[in-house]
Amino acid sequence: MLADLILPAPTWLEKEDIITSYFHNYIVLNKKVINPLGESISEVDLMRKITERLEISQKDIYEDPFLAVKKAIRKTAFEEMMSKGYAELPLKPKDKYQTPTGKIEFYSITAKKLGYNLLPEPIKINPPKDYPFILVSSASPKYTHTRFEDVYGFIPPILLMSPKDMRKLNLKDGNIVIVESKLGRVMLRAKGSNKIPQGIVFTFRSYKTLDGKRINEITTDELNEFEGASINTTYVRILGVNINSKNILNIAFH
Repeated sequence: MLADLILPAPTWLEKEDIITSYFHNYIVLNKKVINPLGESISEVDLMRKITERLEISQKDIYEDPFLAVKKAIRKTAFEEMMSKGYAELPLKPKDKYQTPTGKIEFYSITAKKLGYNLLPEPIKINPPKDYPFILVSSASPKYTHTRFEDVYGFIPPILLMSPKDMRKLNLKDGNIVIVESKLGRVMLRAKGSNKIPQGIVFTFRSYKTLDGKRINEITTDELNEFEGASINTTYVRILGVNINSKNILNIAFH
């Protein structure tokens, strides 16, 4: 709905691919069943077309993807994958880590040599008076962003808060609240949790809100002190809503 240009992407039935996993050490060959439909092209071909238009000549970009994988894993594993359709990759030793000492480092040896603080120092965050809460929106263990909504259904639009903050705002579990940042507002259902510190509100990042939006409507895209995303440093205020569950459905769909 927001895109200026929509690129036709092939499904997994239409492309050769190599699949890895989040939780096991097997690598799997995905063979296409049909040729790409319409004008759809693979991600690799799309990147190459863009780089050609940008006149980038770095040879690695144009390397055969299967050759790149062959270089990255053992030759025997690659050949096994190509013949059987899958192969098991060796696991790294459990007692050896990618650190200068080869062990788990509770503080960084490299940082010590460079004269930096041995442990990370928390940054002091002072929300503005108008937006006194810090919104943290993290992933749900069952979902990869919005994927698997068709399997598990939508994530309940719950805002977890410190019970002390809820008492200050005269809120009870199940109350509908407006969560507002300088970018916009969404409606959620408040719930107290002793796991949430005062001044922090927590919610999952991929659900649909009670008014039919996504939490990204109000999260910031600014950079933090380390030039990284500051999505979890979005300042918000919580406004109570005198409304019942039946009325909220009318707001969401009308």
